[in-house]
Amino acid sequence: MKQKKVIKLLIGVMMVSATLLLFGCTTLDLNSVFLGKEDTSISWEMVELQKIPSMNKLDKLSNTSKEASAIYRYADRAHAEEKKWYKFTAAEKPGEEYYAYKDTNGNISKWEVYKKKQ
Repeated sequence: MKQKKVIKLLIGVMMVSATLLLFGCTTLDLNSVFLGKEDTSISWEMVELQKIPSMNKLDKLSNTSKEASAIYRYADRAHAEEKKWYKFTAAEKPGEEYYAYKDTNGNISKWEVYKKKQ
């Protein structure tokens, strides 16, 4: 009786693992799975900054916000370098400026995205 339960549990775990592996191989983008699809209607322009922007004039965005996720996805596709500041603008969002910095700690890297205060 216990062997049947163990076998059923093992088969269930294998099915779930195979499903996740297949799902991961076909999507290749887990950000879209957890954060939703990227808004491609905005044409971002990225410029590398030589000076660090004044933090008094910036608001930090949550990494799950729509703008932040679109910006760091764009920056990753544009091969933005680590430990550098970038300014992002878009014709669809006149007057709005966003700033991003890729921070690394060992093998972990994360984007910090800021919006200029109005």
